[in-house]
Amino acid sequence: MTHRGATGADSRDGDGAGVMVGIPHGFFVREGERDLGVKLPAEGEYAVGNIFFRKPTTPNWTRDPALKQQKATFTSIADKLGLRVLGWRHVPVDSTLLGPASFSREPIILQPFVVLKSHYGADTKEPQGGDLDERQFERQLYVLRKHATHTLKLESGFYICSLSTKNIVYKGQLSPVQVYAYYHDLNHVLFASHFCLVHSRFSTNTFPSWDRAQPMRWAAHNGEINTVRGNKNWMRAREGSMRSERFGDDLELLYPIIETGGSDSAAFDNVLELLIVNGVLKMHEAVMLMIPEANSTEMEPEKRAFYQWASCVMEVRLVSALSSSCAYSVARRARDADARPARLAARSPGTARPCSRSRTAGSAAPTSTATACARAAGSRRPTTSSSARARSARSPSSPRR
Repeated sequence: MTHRGATGADSRDGDGAGVMVGIPHGFFVREGERDLGVKLPAEGEYAVGNIFFRKPTTPNWTRDPALKQQKATFTSIADKLGLRVLGWRHVPVDSTLLGPASFSREPIILQPFVVLKSHYGADTKEPQGGDLDERQFERQLYVLRKHATHTLKLESGFYICSLSTKNIVYKGQLSPVQVYAYYHDLNHVLFASHFCLVHSRFSTNTFPSWDRAQPMRWAAHNGEINTVRGNKNWMRAREGSMRSERFGDDLELLYPIIETGGSDSAAFDNVLELLIVNGVLKMHEAVMLMIPEANSTEMEPEKRAFYQWASCVMEVRLVSALSSSCAYSVARRARDADARPARLAARSPGTARPCSRSRTAGSAAPTSTATACARAAGSRRPTTSSSARARSARSPSSPRR
């Protein structure tokens, strides 16, 4: 990924890099028992994420009053939503790798372990096996993330990289080669995942920062969204008339949907997250709604009809680069609004690797959609469709820059 990213005057100051993986259940079970003294429930019945806090100036950061207050506020919001924070784990890192710019803004990174109180129990250290509504749990986690973000604010150094029962994001103001060395977790023998999405950032419209690194919570995007100002304005205008059966009165806690201070990719991810968690659209439908393909005479009638409907619902986003979105099934949709196909390198059965978009002029590929996934484990083995492989094989590839 190094050829896609950028660095500062000091090569140790990357523009941003990170990795999204599935929850490494075996690893977190061990860490939960050792560090927190609690027994985690089965996979998918708890959430964990990485949260940035501003690094205290005092040597003993655990006693910093501002940090303790932020943690208490987060825990209080979770409690009001019927959630319980089992504990906080400090993420071990190697700060000696950082350059002066990234080190000056390096955060303290903590992992909250969150469960549904009605399922786990209100004050126990072992799961009680109560009823678990997975959709309700996902909804409450999303409300918790949004409300905590709006309450504690990015300006205070508070930023939630991810908070999910399915995926977790490790990222920062790093270069690609620094990611795995910086985060000790990624090198642990028990840290295993059925997929891995890696991203390296090249800052264009915004300065590098820890929170702007990617992957985001649902997507990774390499390029620019040229209609971002209009997209933000239209989304803000909708908040006065939005309704949701799933969120009800809690919808107000989500505003503004597009969080301040983020990049164009972050704004895209904010809206995509809302559409998916709301549950009306599936992931691929939400992506198609936001980034329609360029019109083509070879487009299927059903797909053309979907885009005609989508044009009445939401304005498009002109995305001039590869964009990959993530769900637990490890499906990816790689798109380019100019109808240039993303290159897909097929590996062993069940394995594929998305590459840069094709830059060859006049490409004859009929669509810019490709499925990208990483090696699967167990029953969650992803598949790469034969049509996607065929389209990739027909698309001429240009050498890397």
